[in-house]
Amino acid sequence: MNTFTLKELFEKGERMHHITNTAYPLRPTSLLRYKIKDAEEIRNLLKNDISKIDELLEKPCYLIDIFPYTVPETADRRYFRVEEYFQKNRKEWNEKFCRLLLKLYCYYDFWCSCGEELAENPEPDVFAQWIRHCFEGDWKERDYINIILPACNAMVILNGDDLYISVY
Repeated sequence: MNTFTLKELFEKGERMHHITNTAYPLRPTSLLRYKIKDAEEIRNLLKNDISKIDELLEKPCYLIDIFPYTVPETADRRYFRVEEYFQKNRKEWNEKFCRLLLKLYCYYDFWCSCGEELAENPEPDVFAQWIRHCFEGDWKERDYINIILPACNAMVILNGDDLYISVY
């Protein structure tokens, strides 16, 4: 299997590729193409160099979304009403995202930041609590979590106001 650095991957033009169906299982090899050899580089990125995180945020983003593909615009703008419904009734989606991230955690080290909390490989119950906390509160007042996967040179962002997970 070929492995690519993030720079090589981005130069290949894989911009805004969407991983759209969370029903597909993640495998231990799912993110190998993003693997780097120097995990210390990611450790320094998380602890010492916020500008690098900002740099990653400018790169293409892969989405794990609740919708299988882009919803076409309609005159009655029903997508926005459906999105609001899901935002107000999202317990099932929140648990699905939580289970997905916990499964991924079984295969990879996670370096997490959640609000003021920072942890390298947090205890699973603490990590699940952070994920659930991310979704608490009124819409547009929720929290977020940044997760670095050092072995993959990848970052996952879970924002409580979104109906998707961002993967950089």
